[in-house]
Amino acid sequence: MGLLYGILVISLLSVFLISNITKTRKKSYDENERILDELNSQVEIKQNKLLVIEQTIKNKIIDSAVSLTNIEIKALDVYDKTNIKIPLILLKIYTL
Repeated sequence: MGLLYGILVISLLSVFLISNITKTRKKSYDENERILDELNSQVEIKQNKLLVIEQTIKNKIIDSAVSLTNIEIKALDVYDKTNIKIPLILLKIYTL
């Protein structure tokens, strides 16, 4: 009877320990998932900022052939395609 009682107690303790270990691992897994989601969100925000910075740099690069930035060239192309004439004096003022 005493041996059977001991085995029963050991079995119950084993089940209790296994269930606690499982709960602890689940909490740890959930916490790691939350941290991973937060880090992925931060990476996405930083990637978007980097894209904006790269686009800004690209727009400010000066084309040495015409001494204008890419954005200025694009704006002049829009005027050219729509047949809007820009006075030469304005071009000289803004390209100095």
